[in-house]
Amino acid sequence: MKTKHTDGQWKYSGLTIYAHKVTDTQDSRKIIALIDPKRGEPSEENEANAKLISSAPDLLEALKAARKLINQERKDALTVREIIQQAIDKATK
Repeated sequence: MKTKHTDGQWKYSGLTIYAHKVTDTQDSRKIIALIDPKRGEPSEENEANAKLISSAPDLLEALKAARKLINQERKDALTVREIIQQAIDKATK
């Protein structure tokens, strides 16, 4: 299923969230969102928001993997657990 959100690996730099996509012919970045800091200075809260937004595609993939595992009732939960933990880590660390 094709996603409707911007393709590429989402990352953040400062308070800018962007999609980074590398193909055979180009290396591109597309701005997804800008966090508007209060009084013009980054804060711990703003950085946490940037991390959370940039991890959205990873969180979505983790949920899809968990759903698939639940639907198939498979016993290889370790792989799904690792995917979920990586997504949580990206969003919170």
